[in-house]
Amino acid sequence: MIEPFFKVTQGSPYAIRFIKFAIFRLYSNLLAQFLIKKGVIVYTGSNAGNFQYQQPPSIGKNKDKFNAISSIFNLVIKVIDNLSIFNRKSIILAIYNSKFTMLKYRIADAKFHIVIYPGLLPEIPKVIFNEKEDIIITISRIDPDKSLENLLEIIPNGDENHYIIGYLADKQYAEFLQKNLKNSHFIFNATDKQRNDLLRRAKILIHPAMYEAAGIVFMEAMSYGVIPIAHNSGGAPEIVPKQYLYDSLAEAREKIKKYLSEYNETHFNELRREASRFLISKFHESIESAFTECFIKN
Repeated sequence: MIEPFFKVTQGSPYAIRFIKFAIFRLYSNLLAQFLIKKGVIVYTGSNAGNFQYQQPPSIGKNKDKFNAISSIFNLVIKVIDNLSIFNRKSIILAIYNSKFTMLKYRIADAKFHIVIYPGLLPEIPKVIFNEKEDIIITISRIDPDKSLENLLEIIPNGDENHYIIGYLADKQYAEFLQKNLKNSHFIFNATDKQRNDLLRRAKILIHPAMYEAAGIVFMEAMSYGVIPIAHNSGGAPEIVPKQYLYDSLAEAREKIKKYLSEYNETHFNELRREASRFLISKFHESIESAFTECFIKN
């Protein structure tokens, strides 16, 4: 939810971005407090709500001032969050976005624990197999937190068919990647059209980060018939078919080579069927079922 919010404000002054994010973050916090008061707590295992991950790559002479403001802002939000949790009467339902998140953040005193995977897709996009090319993509926020430097071992020097697209969060890190992945293409702050066009044509998504809580990008890739090569950790094994998981960077490199050459219409169709688990309609059904089971029947 965070990145699309910023997508329409890339050209805005930093101060305007900060104010808009503050309003958005406070709104999200109020919603969380409302749920807590109703006996519901939601864990996503994500740090995306922390403002430090959402700062533009350069803010010039105002850098120190805004860093100080954002630190204070985060502290206030953290205090409010903690007060909300400590002042709750009791938690009836704890919702997690993956089994991995549930194991990591399990609420001991919750009566019910339910895993509901994110509902990302309004529908499975209309794509045809014949549009596929030998394209490898990486979709990620450009930030050290995402371990993109692992690509240096997975795709040494980059590849002319490899595209890295995502929100530019750290300019210095981006320059390091560009220097060392000379043959790869970088599209920073890509438009929806650019992103969807690459997904439509790509065969492989390589995801270098480990311990992703849910990995929404895997769901999106599969909906386009793209094979997600992901690390066998976090929530990835719950979403990605096991044959596409890797345990080492060398194995990731081999799987890219293997599936680029073997990719066929069966892969394409099976991935798109698998992605149908993550339709928004099914997400709504899961939420409704959870609330019915926990608050009406009990």
